[in-house]
Amino acid sequence: MRSADHAMYQAKSAGRRSIKFYVSSMQHAASKKLNIQRLIQDALNHERLDLAFQPQVDSGGRIVGVEALLRVGATDGWQPSTTEIMVVAEESSLVLELGDWVLERACECLVRWTEDGLGIERLAVNVSPSQFHRADYAERVLEVLARTGANAGCLEMEITEKVLMSGFEDAVEKMRTLKGHGIRFSIDDFGTGYSSLSNLRRLPLDRIKIDQSFTRDAVDDANDAAIVQTILSMAESMGLECVAEGVENEATFEALKDHACQVFQGYYFARPVAESEIVTILRRGSVPLGSAGKGIHR
Repeated sequence: MRSADHAMYQAKSAGRRSIKFYVSSMQHAASKKLNIQRLIQDALNHERLDLAFQPQVDSGGRIVGVEALLRVGATDGWQPSTTEIMVVAEESSLVLELGDWVLERACECLVRWTEDGLGIERLAVNVSPSQFHRADYAERVLEVLARTGANAGCLEMEITEKVLMSGFEDAVEKMRTLKGHGIRFSIDDFGTGYSSLSNLRRLPLDRIKIDQSFTRDAVDDANDAAIVQTILSMAESMGLECVAEGVENEATFEALKDHACQVFQGYYFARPVAESEIVTILRRGSVPLGSAGKGIHR
């Protein structure tokens, strides 16, 4: 019965009219998923969550923004990747608790940095589809801003194309509400999902983030280079800023600059680092190109 149960859930995940036969790897995957769920819940219960921060820079290395990245601590030495954690969290209600925690801590950081005179332009936080489509999501965000005293104009919400696919009109309404309070929006991992361009132009967007799966091979792969150039041209025509993720070497950086990309993020400039380290970087106001700063691996 347990084996049949594993196969049933695999069939459900694969979509309608799907048949799956049980194999032992299914039980391994189910056990791993359960362990990750326990890890997340334990981290929430015992305050083993943290934020890492990765700077976003212009073509001269000047810091124009920072992305906040969730880190979930482990106690037994086993540490799944952040992607694995977020996939499991998204499949359960745990992503809602994680999302609330990230927003609260990010806003607290904004307040501290502003009081210290760091003058940060924007702090980006990732928002999951489940979190964004909460009926009261906009109200929750505004409550956090009011409670912490954070400047809404410095906060940027990074949503994925999946958010738009699972409820476009709802997304537009929430975005317009929050945009009215000064919050900015970007589409993360652009190009990996499906976005109707007719719908895209209706969104109150500020930026598009080109997924690192395209930028990393933009120098050597003609197809990826063409995709990057197309996204940059489209963004320019729509009056949107582009952020290239996953910039890891000078060749990629120079190629993106040649295509008029405005903002860059990746190991070529700095790895994600703890708050104390990002504060030091923000005080300098820029990062040396090619520094590949030491820090937490994403």
